[in-house]
Amino acid sequence: MCDIRVGRPVEVRVELSKALIEVCNEMLGLEVNMLNIEFTQHTGDEMYHQSMAGFSDDWSPEENNGIN
Repeated sequence: MCDIRVGRPVEVRVELSKALIEVCNEMLGLEVNMLNIEFTQHTGDEMYHQSMAGFSDDWSPEENNGIN
């Protein structure tokens, strides 16, 4: 399960899903189609981080790092 901020483009979530599945299959020796990725989307004020001493900012398109 991946808790992420609302607004991430579907293309980014697909890319992350494929990468996570590839690593898990390789590291754990899983067979193809044995793993699902579930995204739970939250607004920034639903994700408190002790190390940041506060909530996450809401996601913005500027965070895409060149991914459309």
